[in-house]
Amino acid sequence: MRARVLWMLIVAWVAASSAWALDPTRRLSQYAHTSWRSSDGYFGGSVPTSIAQTQDGFIWMGTTSGLIRFDGVLFTRWSPPDGQPLPLPIYSLLAAKDGSLWMGAEGYVAHWESGRLTRYAMGSFSVSAILETNDGTIWFTRAGGGKPGGLCRLERGASHCYGASDGIEGLQTYALAEDGAGNLWVGGDASVIA
Repeated sequence: MRARVLWMLIVAWVAASSAWALDPTRRLSQYAHTSWRSSDGYFGGSVPTSIAQTQDGFIWMGTTSGLIRFDGVLFTRWSPPDGQPLPLPIYSLLAAKDGSLWMGAEGYVAHWESGRLTRYAMGSFSVSAILETNDGTIWFTRAGGGKPGGLCRLERGASHCYGASDGIEGLQTYALAEDGAGNLWVGGDASVIA
């Protein structure tokens, strides 16, 4: 019995080691695919603005009118339980390393974790990008509000935003990235800062 199980494992391992994800002799156009478009009614008339996949496998889409969860088959409009208000429109999403979901919206950063939605007020700014750095720090950018929004860091439930006194002068920020050396890159309307 043991020899048979061992033999099956060896055959499975050899077969798997030579398998391809796609048949290299076929062209990409020969594979079937499906697309889901706003014009087909999948998003209820709202415009998708951001996308993220959490560790539980769900794909989340931020839209101009809310949050949509996709399980691989169905799109479902998501609402937080117990009447917790969801900030709208949602401009940015981040699937965090701990499995939670961060949302950037008009005037708010929101965090969905363990069945609870926590909102952090950002004034008249739009939160256009959210990033979790390798050390677990949550960073986000703010744009709009009639003045430069800058770069912000969330720490112990409070945000600290950087501005002219920190060398980020007059910059409307829209993008964030961390490079392999741990440097934070900030993209703005007229420049990039590292």
